[in-house]
Amino acid sequence: MFLVETWLKEEGAATLIEACPPNYKFYQSIRDNKRGGGIAVIFSDKLSCNEINLGTFTSFEYLAIKVKTDHSLLLITLYRPPKSSPTFLSDFSTLVSAVLTNYDRIIITGDFNIHVNKSGDSNGKDLLNTLDGFGLHQYVTEATHQLGNTLDLVISQPANINNISVSDIAISDHYCVLLNSHLLYIAIERPVQPTNDA
Repeated sequence: MFLVETWLKEEGAATLIEACPPNYKFYQSIRDNKRGGGIAVIFSDKLSCNEINLGTFTSFEYLAIKVKTDHSLLLITLYRPPKSSPTFLSDFSTLVSAVLTNYDRIIITGDFNIHVNKSGDSNGKDLLNTLDGFGLHQYVTEATHQLGNTLDLVISQPANINNISVSDIAISDHYCVLLNSHLLYIAIERPVQPTNDA
């Protein structure tokens, strides 16, 4: 589960612990010294995951998770504030360029606060052209915000994502984006716990 705008601070870890089902873990990134923002990823402890630092970018927040699979897979959750810096496309291109050279598969999700559904929106056109230049596809085609815009995106190489759906779960002005992706992973081996059968 990829969460953006968590608004959680360092002490917010307790909230994420409570939100995790049994046998799940999380990573979080908090926004220092500012209100809002924050990102979290909740995942099954059957997955072998590590948080990866890909540098610092002033125009967006992100959390990158490397998943141990039969190929190199990187999951990135990104939050771009609505009044973001004009350097966003340059920063985003730098990030994508770096990860495409080091990972076989990437999946980028998050709230980009760019209206990719509006053909006249120059930021939306520029983002989609940038993705096309990297051979990436943006999969969400429905509105993800209560005002009817597509702001929350799922980006990956073609054919990596299927069954995208959007659902209003009534806890935010943004909707929940659901997706399937076939991830071949290497499960963590756990020792068998002895039982006390006497």
